[in-house]
Amino acid sequence: MGAGPGSDTRPGHAHTAHCDERKETPTARVLTPERQKLRLDALRLRQEMGWSIRQIAGHLRLEKSTIHRWLSRELEAKVSHNTAPLFPNNIYRMDCLDGLRRLPHDSVDLVFADPPYNIGVDYGNGGPSLDRHEAYWHWCAEWFQAVHRVLKPGGSFYAMHYPECCAEWLPRLLALRFGLQRWITWCYPTNVGQSSYNWTRSQRTILFLTKGEKPRCFNGLADAQPYRNLTDKRIKENLKTRPGIVPYDHWEYNLVKNVSQEKQAGPPNQLPEALLRRIILTSSNEGDLVVDPFSGSGTTAFVASQLNRQYIAFEQNLDYVKVAQDRVANGKL
Repeated sequence: MGAGPGSDTRPGHAHTAHCDERKETPTARVLTPERQKLRLDALRLRQEMGWSIRQIAGHLRLEKSTIHRWLSRELEAKVSHNTAPLFPNNIYRMDCLDGLRRLPHDSVDLVFADPPYNIGVDYGNGGPSLDRHEAYWHWCAEWFQAVHRVLKPGGSFYAMHYPECCAEWLPRLLALRFGLQRWITWCYPTNVGQSSYNWTRSQRTILFLTKGEKPRCFNGLADAQPYRNLTDKRIKENLKTRPGIVPYDHWEYNLVKNVSQEKQAGPPNQLPEALLRRIILTSSNEGDLVVDPFSGSGTTAFVASQLNRQYIAFEQNLDYVKVAQDRVANGKL
């Protein structure tokens, strides 16, 4: 291709024709042959042709579906290198990304995730510290995408973190085409974390999301919120057919403390069984597959097994894996 007016003639640069003065957007039919000849990806080609940052940003907004397909293809390429099957009702000593990549497309009914919070807690797994803000969010985006791939259409995803972190998560999750069903607040009384200059933190956020617009399973009365005002005539009548109401999006469960009966050895952040019981009863049916990418002491696997659900859980710390396996094998709900 000749170096005509408006072309880049610097040594080592492709001779690509710039957009003309009218700033017309080249069509895919025009761009594809050029891109193939020059071995450039589409975005780099547009840069070479003189697109402004604003034009490129606008193009990216229009091409969200394309970006989603790119991410899916990249993940599929990684999946192809890890084809050894995983079997239900097991807790694997495995990085969550490696584990999720081994699960088939559209195979999981429910995912619950309470990941490391990147606040300096030592989980003893020997893994790299994600102390940089950008590295942590990049890692989160990777396992979000992996969760989306393995969920069945309409499958449910519950993701737990502090409220300010969930606020940063949410745009990333929506961009992956998760549907936000509810922002749930879990409140717990606590004697730790007292501050002389701020309110005491006593809540976490649980994002209830689905793959698609609506959940395929929502048993709203499986763990019903008890009625109040039991002397009211209407409540008495309702009690004949309903045990209560669909729970509010404001949950109250105590933390699992060292003196708690259900406390297991090892993990510092064990979750209450009643919280997982509510999630699993509501968003899955018997025989469904429940996945926990960050197993810890195995609360998700334990409760799922007691409720006749299948489960797969991933955990890197060998001691925690043994605790969780023993708990599932010997425990009672």
